[in-house]
Amino acid sequence: MAWTIADSRSMYGIRHWGAGYFDIGENGHVCVHPRGKHDDASLDLYQLTRDLRARGLALPLLVRFPDILDNRIEKVSCCFRQAA
Repeated sequence: MAWTIADSRSMYGIRHWGAGYFDIGENGHVCVHPRGKHDDASLDLYQLTRDLRARGLALPLLVRFPDILDNRIEKVSCCFRQAA
């Protein structure tokens, strides 16, 4: 039986920690959706790692996604507005 994207999602437990920001792309790589799963913008983390290594950076790397933080703050703020 061939390995599937669903197998990768299950193996990495993305539904438990990805919160819609991380998923497995069609190519089988982990990808990030910095503005949430409903936004088309995504970044292939494997390709990002390859590109950064090609620039001479060594692993491990710390990669930050400020759009995720902005999106989470907006969601929390919206919840507080609705509760008020």
